[in-house]
Amino acid sequence: QKTIYNYTIKTNCAHLEYYLHYPDFASSFFKGIAIAVILMFVFMAALTGSL
Repeated sequence: QKTIYNYTIKTNCAHLEYYLHYPDFASSFFKGIAIAVILMFVFMAALTGSL
């Protein structure tokens, strides 16, 4: 992951904003992890009989 910096410098002030930039695959990667965790909880609940 990278940090993107935007600098705005004027005569009376300076402004800095920054944000984290994730690679293109990161969105689907995090969604995949979330779905896997949810399915794991449902599977464990079904296995232990608490559903």
